[in-house]
Amino acid sequence: VDGALSRLRQHIRQEPHDGYGYWLYAQLARGDDRRAMVSSDLKASIATIEEQDLPLDFLSAAWRILGDQERSEQLFAAGVQRDCSRARSDASRKNCEAWYQAMVGDGLEEAERKVTAALNHSPARAEFLDTLAVVCDSAGNAEGARNASWEAARHSPDDVYLFTQALRFQAALTED
Repeated sequence: VDGALSRLRQHIRQEPHDGYGYWLYAQLARGDDRRAMVSSDLKASIATIEEQDLPLDFLSAAWRILGDQERSEQLFAAGVQRDCSRARSDASRKNCEAWYQAMVGDGLEEAERKVTAALNHSPARAEFLDTLAVVCDSAGNAEGARNASWEAARHSPDDVYLFTQALRFQAALTED
């Protein structure tokens, strides 16, 4: 864990636009000392990029994990407004809203309805399948998360993030 923390700490400094790194880093912050370190590192890293370039989805999730609900909710609201309003289709907008809801664990039944509607429109879209996986995970449906994440990875086999998600959800299922 300490090695992963060190690597992710370095990564968010070198690649501050990569939101996934913030989310993973926050997930490893166990204990007050680590949470304080991760919180400080997140603040320092995001201070280096323009506000319009912040990865609001992953940052809202990271701050929720770190226990800063107010900051998480602010980033959630800003992200839905900024990112979901840019969606090119109704299905993409629904997926975006469901993604944000899953990232902060809010309105998960509604999020599942939204992403299911998006998948009815585009059943093989890896991005939508990944959203379903994160919705399932946030709702405590480990099997659903695993199944959707593997399907997403199958549809986009070169995407390391999707493969990592599938492995993470598989491991979570086998730990139970």
